[in-house]
Amino acid sequence: MREDGTFDPLLKYIAGAVVTLAAAKMLWQWLTTTFWHWLTVEAWGWITGHT
Repeated sequence: MREDGTFDPLLKYIAGAVVTLAAAKMLWQWLTTTFWHWLTVEAWGWITGHT
């Protein structure tokens, strides 16, 4: 922190990068597990079952 109570721009960048990476990891995990299962099993089963 600076003397005036604000964060150094480099620390803001690093904190933003960490938050962005964490959000990207959570999104990737959701896409590769929950969403993919829903798309391939539940949604596709519903589509093919109603034709």
